[in-house]
Amino acid sequence: MPIIAGKAYWAKLDRPAQKYKTTAPTEMEWTIDITIDKKSKELINSLNPSATIKNRKDDRGDFFTFKKDAFNKNGEPLPKPRLVDAKRNNIAGTTIGNGSGIRVSFHVGEVKNVPTMKGKNKFYLDGVQVVDLVPYERSDDFDEVDGYVAESTMSNGASSEEKAPF
Repeated sequence: MPIIAGKAYWAKLDRPAQKYKTTAPTEMEWTIDITIDKKSKELINSLNPSATIKNRKDDRGDFFTFKKDAFNKNGEPLPKPRLVDAKRNNIAGTTIGNGSGIRVSFHVGEVKNVPTMKGKNKFYLDGVQVVDLVPYERSDDFDEVDGYVAESTMSNGASSEEKAPF
């Protein structure tokens, strides 16, 4: 299994994310973007990927997205990608923040039944090793300020159930 090291971005390993342009509850996947250096880029390209290496056009440079389906074609759940720390301890459920140092293990399989992808390979995410964790922090974009307050709120403010979920 090849392994690529880099920085993690937009990791969805604690819970699967909805696949692009789908709505079915079984159309979910675990996914992680990883920055790649020249050596990793050469390795990926040598494996003839069906997906493309992208460039963020910022200081992060080139990156590649690794994915794993959360359900098989029969709608049965598939196991999560392994998530371990530097000493290979299981850290499943850990939320990985952008910029975390990681290593990604994956395997390669030929794309079948898609004539336009003949000779191309799909990369399957097997596991992620977190070498340097940047804790994920959800930002609360808004502070309370003076201004409009909906009439349905009580004079001392809305209850936690009435406040916006963000």
